[in-house]
Amino acid sequence: NGGFMTQRMLIEKTHLFKAGVSVTAHISKNVLMNSTPTKPISVAFMSGTEDPLVPYEGGFVVDGEEVLGAEDSTRRWVEWNECNKDAKVETINKERDETSLEIYTYKGCKENVEVKLYKLIGAGHMWPGTKQKIPFINLGKETQELNASEEVWKIFKSHL
Repeated sequence: NGGFMTQRMLIEKTHLFKAGVSVTAHISKNVLMNSTPTKPISVAFMSGTEDPLVPYEGGFVVDGEEVLGAEDSTRRWVEWNECNKDAKVETINKERDETSLEIYTYKGCKENVEVKLYKLIGAGHMWPGTKQKIPFINLGKETQELNASEEVWKIFKSHL
């Protein structure tokens, strides 16, 4: 639940952070109803379109919490940060793993922050760029289109 906690902290305690990334998590409707960010902040989401645990389009996650979809969560941050609504889109399909990647980057935001969505098409619930197997739990397809650890570090490093 680290990605959901990240969103909660970014929204409720914005002043403590410079950037945040949620992997396989979106904005909880409960958090959305109770708080809004107090300043612009760079935010990124990394979400698989075929995630069986956290629906890409939104709805109820496995534990029962209702969430916005990945694109709705991204749009919310674009609005809060007053970004240009037109995203730069980059498509990547470098691996033969039945997945692909679209990166949506929103710039022109207040205080020079940015919002990104890493849309992992065909991917399930995993840390992108790793091999994950949990016996008896269907997490969906893994993807090697993105190394999430390296990308998260690049995002954080750019805000040091």
